Amino acid sequence: MAGQRIGPPIPGAEEAGEGQPQAHDLADELPQLTVGRDAGWRDDWGGTSGGPVEPDPDPDRAVGRTGEPYEEFAPAPGGRWSTMVTRLGSFGRAHFGVIAVVCVVFMVLAGGQLLKARSTRVPAATAVPVAGSMSPSSPSVTPTPTPQLRVHVTGAVQNPAVQSLPAQARVADAIAAAGGLRGDADAGELNMAAPVCDGCQLIIGTKGSPRGELKNPDGAGTDSGPAAGAGGGAGGSRPGTVNINTANAAALDQLPGVGPVTAEKIIAWRTQHGKFTRVDQLREVDGIGAKSYERMKDSVTVG
Repeated sequence: MAGQRIGPPIPGAEEAGEGQPQAHDLADELPQLTVGRDAGWRDDWGGTSGGPVEPDPDPDRAVGRTGEPYEEFAPAPGGRWSTMVTRLGSFGRAHFGVIAVVCVVFMVLAGGQLLKARSTRVPAATAVPVAGSMSPSSPSVTPTPTPQLRVHVTGAVQNPAVQSLPAQARVADAIAAAGGLRGDADAGELNMAAPVCDGCQLIIGTKGSPRGELKNPDGAGTDSGPAAGAGGGAGGSRPGTVNINTANAAALDQLPGVGPVTAEKIIAWRTQHGKFTRVDQLREVDGIGAKSYERMKDSVTVG
């Protein structure tokens, strides 16, 4: 910086004539100011010479502070301040965007949860009856049992047995409950629409001995088949009697005191022993006691 002119132009220099000192001449005579001059020297625009001076007791009032180079007010290149500014600039550009994206995602998720919570309906509370709130005078409701009929279905059916039927059941319902008719069954002119009663007996005949009879519990009934004893033997058979050597189960079942089970036992005894030679041999059949025999002996014959 040596030789550089420092300071404002001197007033009146432009109007100076020959022989007058010029501004550049005066500037050449002024002490030169260089950056970083040694301590103890100062600029003196009004003086004509420079030299060592005493430090000003009030440094804040001095035009220039000696011993303190200008570079102390500027951050040194690569210093801590420059590094902080550089890192802050890098963080603002690179990471603020990431933070913004995270905030947006959080707001979207929070908004979705809020909408879901609003859209979820709380189920209405179910009123639970309190035991003490019921009126003591209110009678308890007891379900009415469905009436059942017990009907004995026998003869030429698939499952001869006592069947449970609903009230107002018909003959056709009783046959269906017993599994239906067998292939050799012939119910004659039995009325399938006739109502059955509790404790009655339904007898179904076969093609060899067509019969269809519905007996009431008191023994009375209607027979739609041929007369009993139609299978009786020729010769000495009395009219209205049943030949126990030739009658089938349906014919034997109509005898007084004889049911389907006893009729089958009579046929089994006959098969085992060949035939009955006397009527009183019925006493040898299992299930026929003295009272049953007395009731049936006048209705049977051995041929």
